[in-house]
Parts: sequence; structure tokens; C-alpha cells
Amino acid sequence: RRVESIKQGSEVIGNRVRARIVKNKVAAPFRVAEFDIMFNLGISKMGDLLEIGVDQGIVKKSGAFYSYGDTKLGQGRENSKEFLIQHPEIAASVEGRIRGPNGTGNIEEGDPLSNGNAPHVENSVADILSGNTSLELEDDEE
Repeated sequence: RRVESIKQGSEVIGNRVRARIVKNKVAAPFRVAEFDIMFNLGISKMGDLLEIGVDQGIVKKSGAFYSYGDTKLGQGRENSKEFLIQHPEIAASVEGRIRGPNGTGNIEEGDPLSNGNAPHVENSVADILSGNTSLELEDDEE
């Protein structure tokens, strides 16, 4: 649902949208997400970075002003989003701090992938389906 219109002057340039998961096989139901859909760009990644950064305390919001460390991002949300678009190195820094030290977000400590040890896969699915590889199945001995 449209929550509000995003305007630049008197021109509407996008919508703030609230989406709710109702029924899904892979996600928890009744979750709610809010994001910006800009008419010429699609979903605004910079708007999400600002919002999550403020929620996590990485980006400071004081009145209408946004700042990241000693860097002033701008007055107002749209000006701050434009600043992040023009300075991708600062946007990458904010995103890196949001995602965490290993770049994957909040991974539990017991997760086997948290230390970068992803399982090794020798053959791709495409190779297996096309017959370009041989599969050897091992019998489990009990």
C-alpha cells in the first residue's frame, strides 16, 4: 500500500510503500516492510541504507539533518539520498557497517558459514544435468 508520496518541489517522484507478507512458502507470514519506490529508478537502495543506518545508530539523524561520523549527508531524506548516490564510497562504508564485519549481516555464532568456510562443490548443477561430469555415489557402510 502507498503510505505517502515522495515529492521534489511540487512534482511527485516516488511513493513510500508498506508491504505485508500474507501467505508464502518460504517466509514468515505477517511481516511488514517499508521502502521507497522511485518512478525512474525502482526501489531506492540509498533510502534503505539511510533508514537502516538510523535504526542501528550508524547514521545520526538530528532534526532533518543526517550525518555519518563527521560527514554531513544533507538536510532532509531526499538530499541525503542524493549525497549517497554522488558519493558511492560513503554509501559502501555505511552498507559495510550495516552488514557487519564479514559482509553477510547478522549471522549466528554457531553458523558454519560465519567464519567463511562455505561447503565446497566440485560440480555445478548445469554440468551434472548436461552429463558433462560423472557422479560417484558412495555407499554408507553401517
